[in-house]
Amino acid sequence: MATSDAQWQRVFAAFDRPDLSQDPRFATLLARSANFPALYGSLAEEIAKHDTTEAVARLKRADIPQDSWIRTVRSLQDAAPPLAARRP
Repeated sequence: MATSDAQWQRVFAAFDRPDLSQDPRFATLLARSANFPALYGSLAEEIAKHDTTEAVARLKRADIPQDSWIRTVRSLQDAAPPLAARRP
């Protein structure tokens, strides 16, 4: 799980959403904590475009600890079923 601002910036970039690091709702730990539903909603759309193996590989390449992310990735993929259904 990402725990620092720098790690979250890498998560955003790993899923092709570096713009989220500039969003005031997600720019700091305090802001992310106050806006978790919106944060996870934004990431769910991007993560759902990838199967679990690819999503975890993206986190690994971004040097993000993946242990707790595997469950999170699966949950976020489930949260966006219409997008997940469109995956090739």
